[in-house]
Amino acid sequence: MEPNEPVEIGRFLDLRQAEFALSVLEGSGIAGFLDQPFTASIAPHYMFGSGGVRLFVRAEDEQRAILVLQSPQESSDEDGLTE
Repeated sequence: MEPNEPVEIGRFLDLRQAEFALSVLEGSGIAGFLDQPFTASIAPHYMFGSGGVRLFVRAEDEQRAILVLQSPQESSDEDGLTE
């Protein structure tokens, strides 16, 4: 497998969850993309039959991306969301 070849690391039935996961990865410096985000926004009922919105990253980033998504996300005091 080539290092830049896209590999699927997740599927989401909810477009917002897929977009959130992608933004977490991008915030960690990992590039990725979503497959079928437009179908999910226009006809979300089709996502159940198709298996959902798929999240892809480069093969060389696969293990790191999985670790980033599995780790709990911390919020800082700067975002105003912590007590």
